[in-house]
Amino acid sequence: MMTTWNPLRTPLLPLSTCKAPELSAHELYEEERNPGVPLKHYYPMRLGEVLHGRYQVAAKLGHGAQSTVWLARDLNGWSWQSPHFVALKVAISNYSRNSETAMQKELETLKHIKLANPEHQGYQLVRTLLESFTLPGPSGDHLCIVLQPLRESIARLRHSFEDGKFPVELLAILAEPLLQGLDYLHRECHVVHTDLKADNIMMSFPEGSEQETLLQHETYERTEPLPQKISPDRTIYLPHNYFGPQDITQGVGRPVITDFDLAIRCNERETFEHDIQPQGMQAPEVVLGLPWDHSAEIWNLAVVFCDLLEGCSPFVKDKAEPYKDRAYMARMISYLGEPPASMTRQRRRNTDLFEVDGNFAYPEEVGQEQTLDTFFADIEEEERELLVPFLMRMLKWMPQERATAQGLLEDPFLNSNRRVPP
Repeated sequence: MMTTWNPLRTPLLPLSTCKAPELSAHELYEEERNPGVPLKHYYPMRLGEVLHGRYQVAAKLGHGAQSTVWLARDLNGWSWQSPHFVALKVAISNYSRNSETAMQKELETLKHIKLANPEHQGYQLVRTLLESFTLPGPSGDHLCIVLQPLRESIARLRHSFEDGKFPVELLAILAEPLLQGLDYLHRECHVVHTDLKADNIMMSFPEGSEQETLLQHETYERTEPLPQKISPDRTIYLPHNYFGPQDITQGVGRPVITDFDLAIRCNERETFEHDIQPQGMQAPEVVLGLPWDHSAEIWNLAVVFCDLLEGCSPFVKDKAEPYKDRAYMARMISYLGEPPASMTRQRRRNTDLFEVDGNFAYPEEVGQEQTLDTFFADIEEEERELLVPFLMRMLKWMPQERATAQGLLEDPFLNSNRRVPP
């Protein structure tokens, strides 16, 4: 059925007439390279397509194991207003019960986060849901989640620095809003993210720059499209997710915690035991198969901070080597000493790591004693004096001894560097 467009609304853009360079028909790109999901279960998006009678797709932003993400113009505004943009996360069709459950679970978590307490200072520092709808496709229905558009992840932001390492002052500026967001998740939403890493923390647009930047992004995709792989039933687009360099000296946006597909809702007394968190960033109770709760996230975030400052985790000796729990535990011991016997005796995973008496079974792998002061040897001593105690409040063997996100917000490390980014 033909839709009559209201001329007072945001104009529907005509399809671009610029021909994109073609990718090789014999190579696999983007979602084609996901061996776990047949390509037909990804929605065959076309640039310029209008979804839900409201969102005109402008550019591809990326893809994951269970979805693709797109920048879209919201056509629900007025023609005399500047265009408004959103990010659309389009799930794969529900070809298996697991995929359907994962996407629906993320949606329910996002709904809960949105409604928990919008007055909390951390509310704006967690990516929140705008709306959702079902998109019919040739291989089934696709859940579509509408979200605020964001800039690059902090994993990509680190490329703004020659050595890929964040300055301590910038980390302090970003750490405060991250802890505010985490405090909102933990205390107000009772949600554990479970997968904190640089890829899942994205930057908002600096104040006043979002509309202009996204309008330029849309125009660039229309006039200088990236290469495409065109076939009769779909087009594979390369991601256009670079919004230009950021001048760090002029300030950056705020970090926003994103991607809640693995998040867990729990109350203050509830614990879990299944495996979570990225390898090399897992809290010790997770490695040992012990009950974990919100405090595991504090450990995880401390290791993220270390990685941003030094390009690696203190507990992973060599990123190039295959990850092993034994080597990870040995490095933790070299920095923190032996874990409490009460912890090692109750372990339910990696039972070979400790003797019956609680001692580590591979002392030869521990090596000499390490400290965060030596790990951060290239950082000025004056900065280390506040940085190291801040991190050590987070890196405690016993979960109940770790500081909370709320408690860390008053740490001298943050207060000494306190300023609001532009």
